[in-house]
Amino acid sequence: MTFPVDVSRPFRYPSELKRLAEAVRDAGDYDETRWIEWKSTLDLQTQGAIHHIARQILGFANRDPQIAAPWAGGCAYLLIGVSPGQYDGVTLMDPERLVSQIQPYVGADIAWTPESVQAGGVDVLVVIVEPPRPGDQIHVLRKDLAPYRKGAILIRRPGQVAQADDVEMAMLQRRLLSRAEQIAVSVDPVRPSIEVQPDFSNLVDNWSERERAHRVAARLDRPKKDAQPVTISGLFSAGSLGDPRSLSQYTNEVDKYIAECRELQFRSIVHRFARHRPAKMALRITNSCERNFSQVRVTVEVDGSDAMGFAGDLLELMDIEPPRLPSPPAPFGTPMAGRGAFDSLIDPTRLSYNFVQPKVYWPTHDWDVRAIDGGIQRIEFSPQDLRPYETIELTPVPLLVRAEPGKTLSLDVGITATNADGKLDSRITLSISDSTFSPWAD
Repeated sequence: MTFPVDVSRPFRYPSELKRLAEAVRDAGDYDETRWIEWKSTLDLQTQGAIHHIARQILGFANRDPQIAAPWAGGCAYLLIGVSPGQYDGVTLMDPERLVSQIQPYVGADIAWTPESVQAGGVDVLVVIVEPPRPGDQIHVLRKDLAPYRKGAILIRRPGQVAQADDVEMAMLQRRLLSRAEQIAVSVDPVRPSIEVQPDFSNLVDNWSERERAHRVAARLDRPKKDAQPVTISGLFSAGSLGDPRSLSQYTNEVDKYIAECRELQFRSIVHRFARHRPAKMALRITNSCERNFSQVRVTVEVDGSDAMGFAGDLLELMDIEPPRLPSPPAPFGTPMAGRGAFDSLIDPTRLSYNFVQPKVYWPTHDWDVRAIDGGIQRIEFSPQDLRPYETIELTPVPLLVRAEPGKTLSLDVGITATNADGKLDSRITLSISDSTFSPWAD
């Protein structure tokens, strides 16, 4: 029976993992293979559950890379809380605690991640084990786990995990010795956290309210009554023509000025946010061997519901300096002869620019953002040449992070080079923090 979901690429993001859980619900009892295992439910607080998860991780990690590759990009999955025909759910455990209890059995060299999703109204735990690679070590049991003793080699067979036999041991030895000219480049975050996107519209609203209150209160003299008639003697003060506007007319001028500024302020805020360092994804690549790597290309994929890169109109706002704001109306009570002088006053309550027309900059970014299937965004950096043991910081990429502060942002990284075989995949997580962005700061 064909598994009821497309398995041509890995399942990484919450929406994809939910689809995988739904596919298990619709699967047949005999659909468990070398890349997926499920349990209707387990009590994660028990030693039996910890042992079961550890066995599955070891079995998945000791697979043949060629046999693993056609399904989910070589990744393997253990789902707890769902089985064919039913959602039973699972009481989740803190991920760090779960990892700390399993790691003594599997060691620290296996790349695996516990994730959780909601499907069918219940919580489902999904354990993701990264693909096996040529040259991988043989992963052994690090601690007694009945009925196996420390040092046992467990391997995944269709629908089960068992101790490796002589044929399977030969495969693992070939895997260990088949280290080709593989790319030895790692990608790490420069900063472990990234700030959430602020509410741009709210920032514009706050500016509008403050600016309006300031402008309405900006008067040279004690204001005259709105209905007071304008007299010839009142039009002249110290030899200058007085202000013929009523207070309501002046207020209307202020409202018109605020309306004209709102779109410009939005453009200005986005422009400045794109330069806010704590809201940028900053990565560095490192060559960890004595070999030169040419044209190293790094791609990063992120769930578009969690974060978005600057593209299209946003990229234009990032690259084009916003125009200067229009001149505000002269304060109420300004003599007509003094209007020009007041128009030129520096006003610390609003942004000001040194340009009357938009100034276009040559883009300084060497990355590109594009949407791919499933709402995923792919960020692709320009290729870099890496000398032995060299580290290069990639150009930081501004992200509009939508996930809540306190959560983590998962980045799936792919690395290739023109003079090395294969592709290196890894996952980076950044902690999401509150925004410190202030568009009015210098």
